[in-house]
Amino acid sequence: MTLKDLSEREQVEKEVIDVLHVVRDLIKNKADHFNHVDLEKLGDAEWNLRKIKNHFKEKKHATTKS
Repeated sequence: MTLKDLSEREQVEKEVIDVLHVVRDLIKNKADHFNHVDLEKLGDAEWNLRKIKNHFKEKKHATTKS
């Protein structure tokens, strides 16, 4: 594993953890019928999931292309 791969992995792990925190908060707030959901956080979580998905799509495409 190269240094670049390790750095990318750490970034992906951080983004996944951020998304999981938002999901955890949503579950905690379910009793409040999502009245206090931070839509900005939810949007950020969605954006991070899309970035992660695209990152792995590009990586898969790059490895199958070689």
